[in-house]
Amino acid sequence: MRAIGLQSIVVLLIALTASPGVHAAPQRIASLNVCVGQLALALAGRARMASMTFLATDPESAYWHKEARGLPVNYGRAEEIMSVRPDLVIAGRYTTSATTALLQKLGYRVELFDPAESLEQLRVNIRRMAAVVGEPARGARLIRDMDRRLAAAASAATPEGQKPVAVIFRANGFTMGRRSLINDVLTLTGFSHLSAKLAMEQAGFLPLEKLIAADPALIVFSEFKPEHPSIAHQLLEHPALEYLLSSRWAGGKRSVAVIPASLWNCGGPFIADAAERLARERALLVKAGGSP
Repeated sequence: MRAIGLQSIVVLLIALTASPGVHAAPQRIASLNVCVGQLALALAGRARMASMTFLATDPESAYWHKEARGLPVNYGRAEEIMSVRPDLVIAGRYTTSATTALLQKLGYRVELFDPAESLEQLRVNIRRMAAVVGEPARGARLIRDMDRRLAAAASAATPEGQKPVAVIFRANGFTMGRRSLINDVLTLTGFSHLSAKLAMEQAGFLPLEKLIAADPALIVFSEFKPEHPSIAHQLLEHPALEYLLSSRWAGGKRSVAVIPASLWNCGGPFIADAAERLARERALLVKAGGSP
């Protein structure tokens, strides 16, 4: 009876080890998405990244672009991922779906992540990525540091009741609505988000006429490189916008800020950097007596 009991225990342990839900910490991680790839890079380190999307080294797309330099890159094709023999593939839920479906069918471990549309979803993504790559303690530290910085930025949003109107305005008038990480950060730092006030739920385009009519206290632009002109950026050079910027900011009661798109494009702990910049902008506006 005792022998049978020991044999049963061994069989059970083998079954648990072989269970699809139990994974050793992956050592060869392939990322198909710039946002989830940055989280994996921060949590697992360069040595465990077998492949990253080509966007990982783009300064306008990735905050940790320098850390990704020199790593193998992919363009979202299944054969590229298979060639690096990954033990984990990570991707966004809505990107490279044909590739991830094929890899799953071939037996690769694929983990899909939802985009961070709020600060809470960002925390969920960091915790989950930390668990997936076997670094829960490091994930907890990232969240603690981010939350500490966010709390400091929020505490600087005084006095209460003064909520200058702010808006993100990018190429083609692209902006983010109420269901977005940007909305959470603007609200946290004491601003009233123009796109949310206009009942925009998600990402969309804000007509220049509405921007001018609203006359927000703060317009946030992304960095623009004149050496790389595009039709999409022509709106940002529109005479009406130039007039607004040149004639309405006197005395500091209206302002503009340039915040790199790499802080907004992806949900990552670096969102705290954007929050700190916005908190400083709000403090200057309130000090100057800027109206909403």
